[in-house]
Amino acid sequence: MKFKITPLNIVGVLAAGTAIFFYLTLKSTYPNMNPKGLYIYILGFLALITFIIDLILRFIFKDIRRIWTIELILIVIVLAPILFFNLKDQ
Repeated sequence: MKFKITPLNIVGVLAAGTAIFFYLTLKSTYPNMNPKGLYIYILGFLALITFIIDLILRFIFKDIRRIWTIELILIVIVLAPILFFNLKDQ
C-alpha cells in the first residue's frame, strides 16, 4: 500500500501532536480540576475521527486528486462556521 499524504492526515497529526503536547505540559492550578484535560480528549477524538474518515474516503475515491478536493471541501465546511461564530462575537 502506498502512503499518500492527504489534508485529513495533516489535521490528524496536528491534533495528535497538540494533544500529546498538552498531556506532557499538564500542570493544574486547581486542586481537583484540570481545564486542559478536556482539550486532550477532544483533540484525541479529532485525530481518531479524521483517521477513520480518511480511510473511508480513500476506499470510496481512488484518485488522489479527488481525495484532496473532497477532504479540503470537508475541512472548509467544518471550519467556516467555527471561524464565523468566533469572529462574530469579537
